[in-house]
Amino acid sequence: MDHLLARLAIDSPSVSKRIVELLFNSFFPVNESEKEWCCRCVTLIQMNAMAARKFYQFAHKHTAPTNIIKLMLAIRRLLNSYIQVGGDLTDINDSNKENSAVEAPPPVHDPTVVSSLLEMVVILWRSVEKALKQNEEADKYTTAKFGSAMAKYFQEVVNSCVPVDISQDQENPEESSAVLLGVVANIFQKIIELLARRLKKEPEEGKQLCQSAAPGLTDFLQVAQTWGKAPLSGVFSTVFAAIVVEKRHLLQKITHPEEVIVPQSVDDMPLLSSILLSVVLKSPSVTGAF
Repeated sequence: MDHLLARLAIDSPSVSKRIVELLFNSFFPVNESEKEWCCRCVTLIQMNAMAARKFYQFAHKHTAPTNIIKLMLAIRRLLNSYIQVGGDLTDINDSNKENSAVEAPPPVHDPTVVSSLLEMVVILWRSVEKALKQNEEADKYTTAKFGSAMAKYFQEVVNSCVPVDISQDQENPEESSAVLLGVVANIFQKIIELLARRLKKEPEEGKQLCQSAAPGLTDFLQVAQTWGKAPLSGVFSTVFAAIVVEKRHLLQKITHPEEVIVPQSVDDMPLLSSILLSVVLKSPSVTGAF
């Protein structure tokens, strides 16, 4: 098993796909409970985090999108138990949609595992993105479930992902650090995408979500500005892309040139852009990092 995971972690996509096929039932037993899927996910991460990334990158080729989404939601429950997010109205109102017989997975106390679980959510989400776009109800439901804890996830990225001790990898600690920070940048991108999507589909709820995420976003960017060039560029590219896309969407709604209003301050920008720019501009160190 260790040999296969080592190969999976470093081999080419074509070989990795075959290894995933061999290992699929071991780490994603579709006939078992969602709790068991989550336990196997944690086990795989603990055995070989790089192999886990590859495994869940190709897992969607061996099961239905519904199962991928169920695993994402099971990981969400595990993450929430770790960061102690209380039950919200979404959980109460939608309790009939989630399998009430599904047991909560065992709590996780290792910050490195938590950071990897956040990464697995990003990888899994991307693998079923097309399927979610074709099912508006499932897309809305999944986004709402993760959105309800968005501010906490920002804080968790700051508290758990960045301070991870990379000294265990004595051979190449700089490379390990770059990989880890790249993971965090990917998580950040997915969170911003979720905020933007929620704001577009449910403006009032999205507004509250964006505002609640602002403190965590502030803390995150304060830490991110201390990173090296490559991962920091990924974070700032996400910020700029979100601003450009939101502004473009607003301009597309304009039918006459005279309707165009030149913003005089960040408060005149669309909501998400306004929050992002406010966070950047109010911190000299973050502004300087740009």
